[in-house]
Amino acid sequence: MKKMHVLILYGLPCSGKSGLVKELTNYYSIAVDTLIKRRTDDPSISDFNNMSRDLMTDIISEISTHNHTNIIIEMGCLIPKTSIDYLEGFLKDSNIHYLNVTLVADDDELIRRIVKRNSDIDAGILDAIKVDGPDYLSRFSNIFNDNKPDNTVNVDTVSKTSKQVLQEINALL
Repeated sequence: MKKMHVLILYGLPCSGKSGLVKELTNYYSIAVDTLIKRRTDDPSISDFNNMSRDLMTDIISEISTHNHTNIIIEMGCLIPKTSIDYLEGFLKDSNIHYLNVTLVADDDELIRRIVKRNSDIDAGILDAIKVDGPDYLSRFSNIFNDNKPDNTVNVDTVSKTSKQVLQEINALL
């Protein structure tokens, strides 16, 4: 039996998580945003907190039932640390190798990307959860500061293509 590898992506809105996932065609993808949208049409920040344990259970179920050796989880920034610890406990108990990666970019770049994302959502080009302004980042940053996993590697995405970010991550594996 092949050893399973799980890559867990964290980051603020528009830090590059979805773009990177699209590049990882040899990975089975699980996105927290997709899972929560199955539970509520228009999720709020508090929904991520309130449903976090159920979302982690959904992720564990997908990992357990799919026969993939490479899995990428697009976690985001809103899942509480206690639920992250629950997922990590499962991975450790199952002897599954995992790596936490936090994608980062400076605030000006993130705001530029958020405005573009929201415009694409409004135009029907993109199906994602809209990040309402005018306070695009501080509420997410404050929550994420408390939610970050203990063992994560930061990868800066500013002025890099998804392929360049992927190369940087592959060097860590």
